[in-house]
Amino acid sequence: MRLPLMRLTVVSVSMAVTTGAVIVLGLTAGYHDWMLFAVAATFGFVVGGAFGLIFARWLREAQTPLRPESPSMDPEAARRAVRPQARVAYPPAPQQSIA
Repeated sequence: MRLPLMRLTVVSVSMAVTTGAVIVLGLTAGYHDWMLFAVAATFGFVVGGAFGLIFARWLREAQTPLRPESPSMDPEAARRAVRPQARVAYPPAPQQSIA
């Protein structure tokens, strides 16, 4: 079992969100009885738990996106963080021509 903490977090948040949505919908529809909360808790446990497990499995199996190389990455950033007033020449962007 990989990433049990992520699975626990995703499932519990999914259950809480589903239960809260059912409660809000029920209160908006005019149901003000204890049965609303019992139905919402059951619905949140069953549907929210199932959706949370499916979503956690989908997150676990998804590939980690690679960090793209960007022309805006600056190797002198650490030096400027220490001395912000230091002037550093930026290299030209790939779209610019050096002429």
